[in-house]
Amino acid sequence: MAFPYKQAPDDTRRTLDAFMSHGGTAARLPSIAVPTLVLAGGRDPTARPELGSAVAGAIPGALFEVMECESHQPFQEIPDVWNARIDAFWQDVETRVGPPPRPRGASDRERMAAPADRPTS
Repeated sequence: MAFPYKQAPDDTRRTLDAFMSHGGTAARLPSIAVPTLVLAGGRDPTARPELGSAVAGAIPGALFEVMECESHQPFQEIPDVWNARIDAFWQDVETRVGPPPRPRGASDRERMAAPADRPTS
C-alpha cells in the first residue's frame, strides 16, 4: 500500500531534527514498567524489525513481534489484523498472574550507547 500523502522535504527535515534533539530516549527504555508490545512490519524500510527488537529488548518483559508481510504502517495497511493483535495482547495482560515487569537499571552496554542518542551540537 503506497502512502497517499506526500511529505514535503522541509517537513521531513523538521521531523528528523525533532528526533535528533530528543536525545537519551534509549537510556530511558529500561525504566518502562508497564506491559509493552512492540510490533514491527517485516518489510518496513525505515523502522526495520531489528530496531523494534532492540527497543523491546531494552524494555523489561516487552513482547516483540514482526508482521512479516507489512511495511511501516500496518495499523493502516491491515487495521483489522492490527486491532485484533492489540486486543489479544491486552486480553493476555488482563489474565496474566503476577506483577508487571519491574524497571531495571541500564546495562553497561546501554549506558555506553546512550550518548549516541544525544545531539553533539
